[in-house]
Amino acid sequence: RKSSHFGSAFWETLEKDSTIYSDFAGEVLPLVRRGIWVAGDRFPETRSVLSDLGSVRPFEVGLARVPAKFKGRLQSSDTNCVLTALFPISIPDPERQCTLSVGGEAKPCTTSNVLVFDHTFDHTLRNRSRLPMVCLMLRFYNPQVSEVERW
Repeated sequence: RKSSHFGSAFWETLEKDSTIYSDFAGEVLPLVRRGIWVAGDRFPETRSVLSDLGSVRPFEVGLARVPAKFKGRLQSSDTNCVLTALFPISIPDPERQCTLSVGGEAKPCTTSNVLVFDHTFDHTLRNRSRLPMVCLMLRFYNPQVSEVERW
């Protein structure tokens, strides 16, 4: 069943060769791919915020629909040049806690905080709800990585 958030026509099932969240088994509404805005005229406020992040350079951004009862990784990689940020937008059942565990430490997912982590560490996103959760997920270059090193 598709989430009613944004209508079902927006969501894409991730392809196995997708670079964004290669281990994520949910659906995504892509906003930025390879540093380029791909969402057309949709979400102008989000585009404005992303363009004003200063030294944070989004490489990939998407609205992700995290399935009910999901437990799994978002991304696996062997480089820490890119970091991941998770910002929950809609948590349908706050009583059933959603968490992100990184390196054995679990943090609650709430709509009032952003969780940033290095995806080379073992990590697990968990949605204990019976309903899907919607998050803004960003992969961005580590601010300590120079322009030359990004290419």
